[in-house]
Amino acid sequence: MTNDNTAHDDNHEDPIDVPHKEEVPQADPLEAAQKEIAELKDKYIRAVAEMQNIQKRSQRDVEDAMKYSVASAAKPLLSVADNLTRALNTPLGVITDDLPDGIKNILEGVRATQRELQNALERMGVTKIEAEAGHALNPHEHEVMFDVPTAEQAHGTIIQVLEAGYKIHDRLLRPARVSVAKHTGGTEKAVDVSA
Repeated sequence: MTNDNTAHDDNHEDPIDVPHKEEVPQADPLEAAQKEIAELKDKYIRAVAEMQNIQKRSQRDVEDAMKYSVASAAKPLLSVADNLTRALNTPLGVITDDLPDGIKNILEGVRATQRELQNALERMGVTKIEAEAGHALNPHEHEVMFDVPTAEQAHGTIIQVLEAGYKIHDRLLRPARVSVAKHTGGTEKAVDVSA
């Protein structure tokens, strides 16, 4: 006969050793709150700085748009200014005493139109780029259309202005188109074109 107690004891399991949890020290609630406040304050400062940067960028974009938006309207007027200048620079564009009064009046009208166009461009912020024969080439404002071989001018000197250049405020709208000296023979003369 079997002993019921013995059978019961065989089915009985020994208790498992559960490792004791080490007690984690509880964080100080005040310290945790101060840390959270510092993190939130840092996020707030960054968000404010980002918003200020966005406002500054937006303001600059609006100012640029207002300042340079007339560029697309002004560009087609440059060819009109060029044609008026060409008309007045021909031998017929010079007013002399022997011209009939009707021709003098037409030429005066063309000159007045040229002045009005120039004034309108200036009101838009468009100004002519200074480019004259004998001056040094400025690669930021002048476009070389061709070189003229010469021994009399320094290399890189403007020989002729073929078409006036224009700026809108501080930006290039159209470079002045020029021909420049290409020194040939003799001692090399050079103009500083690194401007």
